[in-house]
Amino acid sequence: MIRTAIPFGYAFIALFLITIFMGGCLIFTLGWCFRSRIAKRSGLGIAAIVVAAVVSNEMFESSIEWNPTFKSDADITGTWTGGGQMVTLAPNMTFRCQSPSTNYSGIWSRDDWNLYLRSDSYTNTMRFITFREQYRLMTRPLGDPDEWDGDLGLKHQEDVR
Repeated sequence: MIRTAIPFGYAFIALFLITIFMGGCLIFTLGWCFRSRIAKRSGLGIAAIVVAAVVSNEMFESSIEWNPTFKSDADITGTWTGGGQMVTLAPNMTFRCQSPSTNYSGIWSRDDWNLYLRSDSYTNTMRFITFREQYRLMTRPLGDPDEWDGDLGLKHQEDVR
């Protein structure tokens, strides 16, 4: 996963990858001209690694929908688990949030893909996304997707396999 929050960071990353790819192509070409099997294999390997990194990053990125749509709140009610954490959203708009260090309950509301949890001593905002067409609940939502740490969040219990 290639991410950066640095201004013009993606331009620098693209330049770096293009330079490495072109270097691999140059090594391959020189290996071809001088009939060096090692140079040809090395150049081809370098270029292939860059292509594989870009393709796998694109496949991962295309699997994520940052702003999913829901038919109704029934799509999100139930239990969400992962990483030692469990959030249960009841149809009556109450929730229970459990982790090794916390245990809260209160009311929940949703605005598009944002989930708001409130109780007397606990307030939190979470975010729904879809990854490979399955809903996920991010417990530490981010302001900017470029600052995302790659944690896909909790899985809906019926989706856990």
